[in-house]
Amino acid sequence: MSGRSQLLIKNVFYNYFSEAWFLLLVFVTTPYIVNTLGVESYGILSIVNVLVGYLTMMEMGFGDSIVKYVAEYHVKKNEGILSAIIGNAFFVLFIAGLTGTALLTLLNGFIVNRVLHISAPMVHTARVVFYITAVGFFFTMITSTFTAIPKALQRFDITNKVIIVMGTAQTLLAVFLLYLGYDLESIALLNFSVTVISFLTYRTISTRLLRCKSLRPVFNKETFTKMISFGSYIAISNIAAKVATYTNQLLIGIYLPIANVSYYVIPQSLAFKLWVIPSSISKVIFPAFSELQGLDDVENVRKLYLRTTKYVMILVTSPMILMILFAKKFLVLWIGKEFAIHGAIVLQILTFSVWLSSCAWVSMVAARSFGRADFPAKLNVMQAFMNIGFSILLIPIWGVKGAAIAWGLHHVIAVPVLIWWTTKKLISISAKHYYWKGYAQPILISVLFTFPVYLLKELSWFNNIYYLLGVCFLVYLLNLFAAYLLLFDLDEKRAFGFSYRYV
Repeated sequence: MSGRSQLLIKNVFYNYFSEAWFLLLVFVTTPYIVNTLGVESYGILSIVNVLVGYLTMMEMGFGDSIVKYVAEYHVKKNEGILSAIIGNAFFVLFIAGLTGTALLTLLNGFIVNRVLHISAPMVHTARVVFYITAVGFFFTMITSTFTAIPKALQRFDITNKVIIVMGTAQTLLAVFLLYLGYDLESIALLNFSVTVISFLTYRTISTRLLRCKSLRPVFNKETFTKMISFGSYIAISNIAAKVATYTNQLLIGIYLPIANVSYYVIPQSLAFKLWVIPSSISKVIFPAFSELQGLDDVENVRKLYLRTTKYVMILVTSPMILMILFAKKFLVLWIGKEFAIHGAIVLQILTFSVWLSSCAWVSMVAARSFGRADFPAKLNVMQAFMNIGFSILLIPIWGVKGAAIAWGLHHVIAVPVLIWWTTKKLISISAKHYYWKGYAQPILISVLFTFPVYLLKELSWFNNIYYLLGVCFLVYLLNLFAAYLLLFDLDEKRAFGFSYRYV
């Protein structure tokens, strides 16, 4: 096995391990945090994160530009252009950070007092939290410059280690502060402190990796034009995706009592964990697609497109079925019966929607690698507008369930379009063969080997959350083994065994 292949496998492993760790951490700590803070305080914290998510759209694709150009010019050992790329990105993100901080500060009173439904006793706390977050946003933006550098150098081991240490410390300290009796303001200060420490950590790491004496913000028109040209369509896609993701949370806070935000955000965060699978794979296959496209290797492009679609569907379909089947029981055992009453259907709808989105992930990556990032970007913009329209219509009628339905509807419309367009226009693979091998067979296997466990739901040991998770994990492994035996050809089985020995 080549060194590059080993590196790709290790990077995927680091990504999966990091996500699995935080999934476990969230599972253990979320019930205590929600119940101790209260649903209104947790809702305020969620809305703050929504607004920060909106403002990070000012990043304008510079993170992806840093990854591309640092990787390119670091190999060429062109230190002059390398410094210009990083300095220019630092300058743009520095200005974006200051702008976002100013906006959050100036709009603080308007948002808290007039936009959100916050009870009178919590208004002062909410305003303090917004001020703290406003300052922290500046550090969040400039840190983006330096988180991209280890990724560009394919040092996912470093980025994931930092993420694990910082995220674990932040979560456990939050639990500790709540245990000591501290409130939401203290949690906001903790989050701010971790953001500043993350900035200092990543800056130090980046300086050492690039062996630079200093990384300072500078502006160069030519460099800016080059970076924004590459990142513009990706930025449009990211902006539209964030609008589609966060608008529902904000509209829930506007139309409904803010406690309802918690009933949406927590199921959403659980459903979004399914995206770990296609996102981790996409980081590996993007350069592979690009290389094969450059070599005009049509046969292997089609083979990679079909196989990666099949792998994604094998990996995500069984967890989707299990999450839908046991959504209410899981939430009852995890957080409580009252929360499950409000959040179970939301979790089921969002889980199916995330799975549907995952169906098109390989198509999106393939389109970008072919230099057609414009089409996914246009679809994402369309989805964002559809989501806003559906949300405004459905949230006043059905509450948080309406928000979940709205978020799912635009995927039902856009996902088949993206898959069809990429498959027919770019890959030119037989549609019948692709849909049968890539989608129908993996889905059929997952249904056959996953759904029967639901027939055992009334057994007493399903009333223990650890037994429930253990059974689901065993069913997932059974599904993977069945897919390996029934859906992998001889070359794939050999490749898997060969790769496995070197992990």
